[in-house]
Amino acid sequence: MDKEKILVLLKKSSSFPSLPSEVIDIFEKLEYPLELEIDEFKSQIKKYGNLNEVILDVVNSNYFSLQRKVNTLGQAIKFLGMKTMKEVIVAILLKSLFPKRLGRSEEFDRKKYWEHCVGTALASNEIAKKINHPYGNQFFFKILIHDIGVLALDVCMPDLLDEIYSLAKEKEISLLEAEAQMMNGATHCDIGSWLCKRWKIPSDVAKIIRHHHKPKINDLRTKIVHLGDVISGNYYQRILGIEKDYNQFKQEIIDSININEKTLDKISSNLQSKIKNIKENYNLNLLDYNKFIGDVVL
Repeated sequence: MDKEKILVLLKKSSSFPSLPSEVIDIFEKLEYPLELEIDEFKSQIKKYGNLNEVILDVVNSNYFSLQRKVNTLGQAIKFLGMKTMKEVIVAILLKSLFPKRLGRSEEFDRKKYWEHCVGTALASNEIAKKINHPYGNQFFFKILIHDIGVLALDVCMPDLLDEIYSLAKEKEISLLEAEAQMMNGATHCDIGSWLCKRWKIPSDVAKIIRHHHKPKINDLRTKIVHLGDVISGNYYQRILGIEKDYNQFKQEIIDSININEKTLDKISSNLQSKIKNIKENYNLNLLDYNKFIGDVVL
């Protein structure tokens, strides 16, 4: 099945989210977060279901570990800054478009998938620190949604996703290779990129979604995420029962960001314990908000 047919079937799916123009307008405004008129933006957020409440739940979570509770969106912006708030809001909106309750794939384990997303964010942050280029909280939340194309398949085309996962296990190939075989060369990156264009997702987020498996040589952020995704991707395949590491580091990318494979291997060996810590101390379902989606989007 080729990419164009898949995109047509996604659009025709009764489970495909239909976004109000106002929600797309939020995405458009977040393209340039530092140019926003804050009071107007706060009013816009408060119009949509419990979105304001959801944002505050995330901001007050253990992840940020703020010294005192934040009670308003204005306080959240003051403490975290508009750039970080942008990443939090985009992550909430995108993740909530394909909530767990709508997933229908039998082979796809969303809990393990979410571990991979968290693992990619953790590994990428470690890489960024090692090369003295920390992106902080905004980078973490941006990466959590890098595989949004997979969630679209789970909700809208579960049979295809089942075939992809079954093929990977049967032929002992990577999930990315199984996607390419089943979708005539296309992958979840192509689906995610299409979603970003359709919903006018901020371009810096869209770049990571589109290029994290094939980063452009001059795009440092995406190269960092690519390496983090390789590390977490191998962890993900192991917890799925696919023992062999099919995802390999590309030497030209390692060289271009001035890091060595020994350092990456150390990050890889520590990843499982870091994910375990996140699972024990943080709510991995924090971005699943059915009320917001039920009331506003679907």
